[in-house]
Amino acid sequence: MDKITAEKTKHLLKLSMSPDTNNGIDGYEVRSLYFDSIYDDDFFDKKEGLENRKKIRLRTYGHSSEIIKLEVKEKRGESQLKRSLIINKEEAEKMIRGDYRFLLLKDSDLSKDIYLEMTQKLYRPKTLIEYKREAYIMKSNDVRITFDTKLTSSEANFDIFSEEIPMNQIYFETIMEVKYRDFLFEYIKKIIRGIDKKEVSVSKYVLGRRLGHR
Repeated sequence: MDKITAEKTKHLLKLSMSPDTNNGIDGYEVRSLYFDSIYDDDFFDKKEGLENRKKIRLRTYGHSSEIIKLEVKEKRGESQLKRSLIINKEEAEKMIRGDYRFLLLKDSDLSKDIYLEMTQKLYRPKTLIEYKREAYIMKSNDVRITFDTKLTSSEANFDIFSEEIPMNQIYFETIMEVKYRDFLFEYIKKIIRGIDKKEVSVSKYVLGRRLGHR
């Protein structure tokens, strides 16, 4: 959606939903470093629309090393699952260099699963994505609606903590994503139905592979 439509939609949602405490004045910055196999299996699984697929990424908020998440996002038919670990800056830097051995030392089944996947299929960093996010939440049914803008990427520098990375803009409209647990309240549905939008399957990872694939 365009910027004017996004602002109108956010104004309507604020009447019944709460801004995320991290929003600040104009949202917060998200950085995600995506990894993929030597043959880019995850990229092609998404491009081909396979029902069962996954993505592995590191995520930080605004270049900060205080919260670093190692996440696996999986899609199994209509179901989606996101699992994550909190790691430290030294561990994140090891992953960027392709060293995943520390994952075996963690008391976590997820860390061992990630280690096996990334070593057997020779996963390496592929693209760094950065964008600005505003989120609105409702505790009932875990409703969360996000607005992502200023999507940029780099396929040359994977230092997720650096403030000096030249980034290329990869998407010029606002991406609205709606998440909820069981059902969406009717008055929120009416707001969403009433806006001028187009439904698209947008993958930030695929958008960010500007040089590796088109």
